Amino acid sequence: MNAYNSLLTLFLLVGCAFTGAFLFPPPKHWPYTEPTDPFDTEENK
Repeated sequence: MNAYNSLLTLFLLVGCAFTGAFLFPPPKHWPYTEPTDPFDTEENK
């Protein structure tokens, strides 16, 4: 059961990390590249 518990903990940590990343996006000054939208350009704004 030890391997199962460690695997379950790993999945919980990854799930929390993904949830936190989606709910709280990193600030702009972080080295984080957002997915580019071809229709959302500076010329169209």
